Amino acid sequence: MLLTLRLFCLALCMVAANASASCPPLGTTRVELQALKSKAFVVPDDATPDRDQLALGLLDCLSDPDPELRDGIAFEGLAGWMRSNALSDKTLVVIYKQLLALMNGEPADPEGFARPFAALVLSEVARSDKERGFLSQTQLNSLVAAGSEYMTSITDYRGFDPKQGWRHGVAHAADLLAALADHPKVDNAGLQRIVAAVGTQVIPRDSHFYIFSEPQRLARPLILAAQRGVMTMEQWRSWLAAYAKLPGGGSLYASIPGLSRRHNLQELLLVLYTNVNESGNETLRESLRRPVIAVLMAIN
Repeated sequence: MLLTLRLFCLALCMVAANASASCPPLGTTRVELQALKSKAFVVPDDATPDRDQLALGLLDCLSDPDPELRDGIAFEGLAGWMRSNALSDKTLVVIYKQLLALMNGEPADPEGFARPFAALVLSEVARSDKERGFLSQTQLNSLVAAGSEYMTSITDYRGFDPKQGWRHGVAHAADLLAALADHPKVDNAGLQRIVAAVGTQVIPRDSHFYIFSEPQRLARPLILAAQRGVMTMEQWRSWLAAYAKLPGGGSLYASIPGLSRRHNLQELLLVLYTNVNESGNETLRESLRRPVIAVLMAIN
């Protein structure tokens, strides 16, 4: 009898969980969302659900396997509303809380869509908070910690699929860390944590070759952190040089691990060089230019 009751309660919980996850959101249809997108996501004042309710409803779509719903509607709509300051502070805090849990793997993400897109939308939350300040310092620090931990944990390097669209975990995590590196309330300890997290994916696991512009996205938080003086020139030189050598020695040209390491590092360094060389920010140029050139020369 007790076992039967437990199974019944478990079934109710599963039904409730499934009922709470709805894409398109309850009260809307796919056709209506497509029409909304065609009108640049402008929601009339008397609409039901209203803009804030719809924004919260679209969060479930960030884990949907359909790229049109996930990327083309949910992300684009949420990003557009945030960039135009169309959502209330209260709604943005709820989005922050729900997506922070999602990025941390609650609930599980077997298809690999939810965590990358939670990180991507959280980059817009961080950008909005820089302007509006609706997050507490504790909440902002938690976002730095969670974003850094997510970047470090990534082992799924799938980028674009013609049928399923984007996952792009490394790039989306880098976008979040870049938004945080640009946030004035993230202190030097937070910047160091961001740089360390990016460093865990400069050379991806299992000799993976980046082919979806991941190094370009990884460069962005490094550039922003360097602009804020997170490390000295010698610290950057040491940090970058560590990636130019195979663990245990050997040539970068004589094995797949060596070739993938050289490929990924070179892509990152070339992006850094271009940005640093063209920058008018003296702190950035003084700290990064010589280290980048030195390591580029070392691997060529």
